Amino acid sequence: AALMVAHGESTDLKFQHLMAYYKLTITGGEANIKTIYVRQNGDQPNIAGSWNVVFNEQGEIKFTPQDLTTVIVYNCGDEGVETGKPVLVAVPAYDFENGLILTVKDVDGKFQSDGIPAASAQLAGKAGVIINKSLTFNPQSGSINSADDWEAFAKAVNSGNDWDLYRWVGDGTVKIGQSFTIENPTKVIGKNGKFMYNVDGGENTITVTNGTGPLFRGVRTEIKNLTIAGKFVIPNKEISTFADSLLIGGSIVGCTNKATLTSTSTAVGGQYGGGIVRVIYGGGTITDCKNEGAITLTPDASQGFANCYVGGIVGQICQTQQVVLTNCSNNAAITVTPKITNASYNITSAGIGGIAGWVRNTKGNVTFKNCDNLANGDITISAESIKVDAYNSAVCVGGIVGIAAGYNHQYHALNKADIETGLDVTMEQCDNSGDIYNCAYSKVTSTVSNMKVYTGGLAGALMGNKSAKINAPLQAALGDV
Repeated sequence: AALMVAHGESTDLKFQHLMAYYKLTITGGEANIKTIYVRQNGDQPNIAGSWNVVFNEQGEIKFTPQDLTTVIVYNCGDEGVETGKPVLVAVPAYDFENGLILTVKDVDGKFQSDGIPAASAQLAGKAGVIINKSLTFNPQSGSINSADDWEAFAKAVNSGNDWDLYRWVGDGTVKIGQSFTIENPTKVIGKNGKFMYNVDGGENTITVTNGTGPLFRGVRTEIKNLTIAGKFVIPNKEISTFADSLLIGGSIVGCTNKATLTSTSTAVGGQYGGGIVRVIYGGGTITDCKNEGAITLTPDASQGFANCYVGGIVGQICQTQQVVLTNCSNNAAITVTPKITNASYNITSAGIGGIAGWVRNTKGNVTFKNCDNLANGDITISAESIKVDAYNSAVCVGGIVGIAAGYNHQYHALNKADIETGLDVTMEQCDNSGDIYNCAYSKVTSTVSNMKVYTGGLAGALMGNKSAKINAPLQAALGDV
């Protein structure tokens, strides 16, 4: 904004510039420039806001900051500005003692920052002057090497302020530079609840000593080559270590969970989650991932009907596009012990699987390829009394999938015949070597009520309507069932 002011004792006014101008030419890079940020260097980066203008008797201006709240942001449109094309950047004509920082973001979400030293940021005498400035776009990411780095990174992402992100996601990828330990890492959420950057773990391990939730939320990119160890005691009903949700376009590759997971939630409605991801929405892939951390749930059904869906890799898959899990394995115990103290309430629906707990309402294909529940992957749902007596309820346990079925509120985990939810599940070269214990029971004999207790080496139950499609060659090595 080319701001000017005027002052006079008559109708003759002399306008004067308040701004100096950097003629910024950005070279390099492969994409157009979308946004340019200007901020002060140092602990107080604010540069935009309220400025005070005072005229002396000679009409000279004294221009000082009064209440600065944010950075200067130049939006160059959705298509951006081509590199090599100069852009004028207006800055208050003031002497910035610590210099300035320019942060540039391209249309692909990559960042580059460059400092303007204090000597070149002395602008009080340069109102109305155009100053040439060049920047080579060559974004580089900084590495996360400690608990302090993680917290700074999480704060930058969660703030929604792009100019804070350049250090961590310069080239679009967040890099874990070495293994470290953190007590309770802040969850990385990002704008609108979605995390939009790639993560390369570099085969390193983040050990969490007192985790209360997953590291990421709403992943739409790739997380790869990272191991999480330690202990998670989660106070809510939604459990996982890497991500609470994997969204369209998201993928997790070569990741391992070695942390134990326990949910202490007493909320009515049950508990659900997975060793890697809680839920897949809309489509995604998980490849070469392992769960080696024991999962223990105690869903509270003492005050109302409770659901429970848990898998060694993912708790729930509900999507409209393709989901593929390849070369994934579970080699840790999954134990569900419902709390039941009121005879009027009980488990409504449960799907417990070595790889996935519940596949529901799918339109696209869900494929499990070369996925194994290994010898240490014992799966148990037990209690003194687990009755299945709610209308259309099911307790299903399987070595790969607990239950695959449609869902609505009234009919719980089983398809009503006239509900077109679709079900397209494929299992290829999947194997179970763990022991499976399903201690639920139903005394109801009416087939209309659809109260089921199912247990299988590959799947507890694959239920659909006339449009359902199941492709599961019988090639599993069964454990004790």
